[in-house]
Amino acid sequence: MVPGIEHTTSHNEPSVPTRVLIVEDERIIAYDLRIRLQHLGYYVVDVLSQGSEAIACVQSDQVDLVLMDVVIDGELDGIDTALAIQQIADIPVVFLTAFSDDKTFERARKLDQFAYVLKPFQERELNITIQTLLQKHRLERKVRQSEQQYRSLFEHTLEAVLILDDEGNIQDLNQAARKLLGNLHHNKHTIFSLFPTAGKPYIRKKFAELLQTGSAFGRFRLTFSGNARRHLYLELRLQANLYPGLHIAQLNDASARVEAERKIKELARTSSDSPHPIIRLSLQGEVIYFNKAALQFVFHWGNNFITEIPPRLQDLINVTAQGKPVKKLIYKLKRKTYSVRLVYVPDGKYINFYATDITSLQHSKSLISAQRDALEQIARGRPITVLAKLMAELLQRTSMGAKVAFVGLNQQAEALYAIRQNNQDYQQLAALVMAKYGSVQALLSAFRAYPKGLILTAAEVSELIEMLEPGVSKDVMTGLAIYPIMAKGGDIEMFLCVRWRSHSPKTDQILGLMRMVTNVMSVAIERDRNVRTLSNQALLFGNINDSVVILDAQGRIIDWNLSSHKLFGYTRDQALNQTIESLGLLPTGPTGGALANASAPLFDEIVFTSISGNTGYAELSLVPMSDVNNEPIGSMCLFRDITIRKKYEDQIRTSEANLTSLIENTDDLVCSVNLRGNLLTTNSAFEKFILQISGEKAMTAGNLLSVLPARVAAELDGYVRRALEGEKLMHEFVLQFDQADEIVLETSFNPMRDVRGKIEGASIFARNVTQRKLAEDELKRTNFELDSFVYRASHDLRAPMRSILGLLNLMEIDKSEASLNQYIGLVRTSINKLDNFIADLTHYSRNSRTAIEPESVNFLQIIDDCLENLKYMDRASRVKIYTDIYGNSAFFSDSGRLAIIFQNLISNAIKYQDLEKTDPFLKIRVSSGLRNAQILIEDNGKGIKQEFLTRIFDMFFRASDESYGSGLGLYITKQVIEKLGGTLAVNSEFGKGTTFAITIPNLNNEAGPDERKSTQANLTWLAN
Repeated sequence: MVPGIEHTTSHNEPSVPTRVLIVEDERIIAYDLRIRLQHLGYYVVDVLSQGSEAIACVQSDQVDLVLMDVVIDGELDGIDTALAIQQIADIPVVFLTAFSDDKTFERARKLDQFAYVLKPFQERELNITIQTLLQKHRLERKVRQSEQQYRSLFEHTLEAVLILDDEGNIQDLNQAARKLLGNLHHNKHTIFSLFPTAGKPYIRKKFAELLQTGSAFGRFRLTFSGNARRHLYLELRLQANLYPGLHIAQLNDASARVEAERKIKELARTSSDSPHPIIRLSLQGEVIYFNKAALQFVFHWGNNFITEIPPRLQDLINVTAQGKPVKKLIYKLKRKTYSVRLVYVPDGKYINFYATDITSLQHSKSLISAQRDALEQIARGRPITVLAKLMAELLQRTSMGAKVAFVGLNQQAEALYAIRQNNQDYQQLAALVMAKYGSVQALLSAFRAYPKGLILTAAEVSELIEMLEPGVSKDVMTGLAIYPIMAKGGDIEMFLCVRWRSHSPKTDQILGLMRMVTNVMSVAIERDRNVRTLSNQALLFGNINDSVVILDAQGRIIDWNLSSHKLFGYTRDQALNQTIESLGLLPTGPTGGALANASAPLFDEIVFTSISGNTGYAELSLVPMSDVNNEPIGSMCLFRDITIRKKYEDQIRTSEANLTSLIENTDDLVCSVNLRGNLLTTNSAFEKFILQISGEKAMTAGNLLSVLPARVAAELDGYVRRALEGEKLMHEFVLQFDQADEIVLETSFNPMRDVRGKIEGASIFARNVTQRKLAEDELKRTNFELDSFVYRASHDLRAPMRSILGLLNLMEIDKSEASLNQYIGLVRTSINKLDNFIADLTHYSRNSRTAIEPESVNFLQIIDDCLENLKYMDRASRVKIYTDIYGNSAFFSDSGRLAIIFQNLISNAIKYQDLEKTDPFLKIRVSSGLRNAQILIEDNGKGIKQEFLTRIFDMFFRASDESYGSGLGLYITKQVIEKLGGTLAVNSEFGKGTTFAITIPNLNNEAGPDERKSTQANLTWLAN
């Protein structure tokens, strides 16, 4: 894959280079970056020097990545510019900086995608950083898309789906499940707790079957308690291994199917004494069997049952016999109406004919329809006089010519008057009533005794008519019925008066109709009262804190209270007859038309725009309004301003996001536990650490101590308990796992409290300070050595100078030739000592500050040069030196540093020779191979006491007062060997001699296949 190229998955699309924007105010660096990126295959969109220019470029051009210097020209620095860019586009940023301070890094953590490269940088380092960041950005974008797709599919599937773990705990459930289960799932954590106690063993049995076989299926009944008990039949399907440790449960509502099956079984078991007609027909229409209630059908069809069956019924039998579903049909027989259902029985190859008398039901539907029409007139605000006319006409049509009048009370309840005063018959009815009872009070008293109504006989009516209108025929009307019409609270407001001609109003149908009419008129009276009440409530509507907007069916605003003016800025006059869409109140929410035509209550959070152009947040509660025919007539919208609350919620979400980003982007180990010590949260660093030390994942809901080794858990337990008791603690844990080096964790324990201050858990932060501890120890050692070095160096430099000055003073006093020669010799000795010390300092500085320069090494030449330089040392000629050098391949190392090693060790052997021995010697053996060189330097000098062997390589250490060197020789020797990557060992016996064993690696990278054989031969030779 070529660097800088975005490779597509389609074979038909060409590869597109990554588009990079460079923001760098140093022109030379910017030019160098452009050349390097183009060489790597990237497309450089532009090179800019200011943050504002970069933001404008991202808005206008396609940019895949921004290469940003932290310090740039303009008001915005690189980090502020990157934050602004990522607010408008999902673009990763690579920072270029010469400093990696913590403050800059903390600011950069606010970014979603970023990396940084320290100046000066290498081209390969820059390319790897860009490719790594782009790959991470692509993967995270795919993860987000995948999560969105899964969530959309999960939430919008029509089946009720629950996600369970191995314990039956509900991890998630979709919208269909929440709708199906209603409030059952609230505060329920397991699938077992959703269902009644009696059903739990069955659910547990099915769940065990799931864990054992991988799937399970069952049907059960769920009972909802309350004022009206109801049952819900559910089909449960369980499927394992949706995800490791997770399972899927699907719930289907089978109530309708179970109920249908139950009814069919009941019908099949119906006996011949059933009050409902049952007939069994052959597929040819022949009557095989019928019960007593079906006699009227059989007699109506005639004696020839085969040919007299209605043709339409025969057609339905043929369709049913083919297995096709047949809906219920309405069958009218004489004055009755039946609901008929045909059921095909495959085993007997016949048709069951089930009929149910629905005559009363049809009449009830007619009453309901009439009542619905009347209520619609009430809803539309029709006056009571108009409604009374409609009700009177309805009663006249259904009561076979009866005369109907509505008689009301005046405001003082002292007299009756006809609602329709232009009708003479109505006035006559009112007069008849008053003639009967004499006064309104007497009439009201009569109704207290007979609250369901009064019936006057024909004789009473004739007597009243004769009294009012002498000579009028008494056979015209046969009776008079008077029914009270009451308002809410039991107050009588008017009366319904009916005079009939031939049928008494005592029939069930007519009495039911009259009751319906009185009820409707009662509602109308209550409507008028409510209208008056609403006028009093208008003040409340205008001063309610929430915004109330009333819309008609076309979405036009028909009412607008004072709070709406305060919230949106539009006055009532400006808003009336406008739509929410035309006012631009909801630029990102549903339109006004959608609100007006909503078919169900709605509760949502919306973004609104006021008249001034400012945006805010509001809770919308919508109630649809419809007429008696269920036709939408508008809606009422309640807006509650939650702008301030949303602001605080956004701040909380931002804080939570920052906290998550903080703990996930830190190298510290972060976790929290509850009061039982179970893990609540962990970050990636903690998970990685636990996996590294125990080989297991630290799953939340698991116990913290269970994922740690026993020796660590025992020590940690006490600190966790103290934190859960409210104490804040700091402690350093020193851990060692297997053969690995020790790890030092600086750990803090802090109690976590809820809003009431009650402890609900503890947070633990651990930082790996191993390197810091090592650095501190190294710093202490270095400071000690530095202090010692300064002190000893100044002392050893000044001591020879003081000796020389003292000798010069003596030479001025004692000028004899013998004394002068002695003093000159002593001056020469001091100068040589000073020169040797300066040489040691030079070697120390050269080894510390110069890089290794590998070259082909000639060990014999190096040793000869050292011996030549040291032959003038005091008593050097006494020591017999033996040299053995073996090697059959080229050896590469730093010759200068090797010379320092040989120079110091050989000079020490000469300095500390045993003068009592007559045969002092020094043996030098070198064996070099493809891998390394082995060096042995052995002498029979004074040797080193055992208690000093561990200190001889310390700076300025002298084993005895006889030591006259600087104390730097062996220290420098060890430092040089370690610089070359070698090792040093010493073996000495006091009074017998000392042996140094040194191993130096071969810096030649072209080792051949015979490396092991050659090295083994060298070691064998050296040992012999």
